[in-house]
Amino acid sequence: MTQHPLTMNIKMVLKEKDPAKKPAQITKLAIGKPGGVDPDVDDYDTVVTVKCLQCNKELDHKQPIIAGLVDSVLQSQSAYFS
Repeated sequence: MTQHPLTMNIKMVLKEKDPAKKPAQITKLAIGKPGGVDPDVDDYDTVVTVKCLQCNKELDHKQPIIAGLVDSVLQSQSAYFS
């Protein structure tokens, strides 16, 4: 895999919400407090695709040689526009 340029595309896809489950009503302007916004709720799934530009193939990002690179990018602060 040397000298092959790779691209990684990160997509944040909104999770489908259960229509039967009603979201909690926010009653306070507080983060992490009862009645406030819960920051631990993750509303998105992360979809990652890795592609080799030279071979024009999509690669499995679960392979050990690629998984370390993907994990390090996803754990970095600059991977998301938060």
